Amino acid sequence: MRHEYYKITRDIFQGLKTTVRFILVIVLPMLDIGCENKLVDSSKAETVSATIDLQFGFAGHWVEISINSEERYDARLSREVPFTGPEASFTFDVVRGLTTLIVRWQSLDPGDSVPPIEGDTAIFTLGDSEAYYIGLGIVDDSLHITVQDTPFLYL
Repeated sequence: MRHEYYKITRDIFQGLKTTVRFILVIVLPMLDIGCENKLVDSSKAETVSATIDLQFGFAGHWVEISINSEERYDARLSREVPFTGPEASFTFDVVRGLTTLIVRWQSLDPGDSVPPIEGDTAIFTLGDSEAYYIGLGIVDDSLHITVQDTPFLYL
C-alpha cells in the first residue's frame, strides 16, 4: 500500500513538472512574441555582451538555445568532455533588461527508441554591467543556471 502511494505521488509530481515545462517552454515565448515590439524599441534599446558557457551535462547531446524568442545556438556536441573549460561557449549581444533563456536538449546516444527532447526556461535581468557570463549545466534532466558579471574560472 505504501509503495503504491509513493508511485502515485511520483506520477503526480512528474505530471506537474511536465505541465510547468510546457508553460515555460511553449506558452511564455508565445506571449513574449506578441508583446516584444510594443514593450521595447530594439533600435533604441541598449545592448550588452553576454557569453554562455555550456559547463556540464551537455556532452553527447543536441542543444538549442533561444534568447528572447530568437534562436542563438544550435549544435550537436561531442561525447568527449573537455579536460578543462566549458563543453561549448558562444558570445552574443542582447538588449538589457528582462531576458528569457530557453534551452532544449536531446541525447545523441544510439538506442532502440528516440530519446525525449528535454527543455527548460530561465528568466533573469541583465542590468548595468559591461558584460555578463551565463553558465549552464544539466543535472538529472534539470537546467542549472548561473549569471554573473565576471568570467568563469576554469582550471
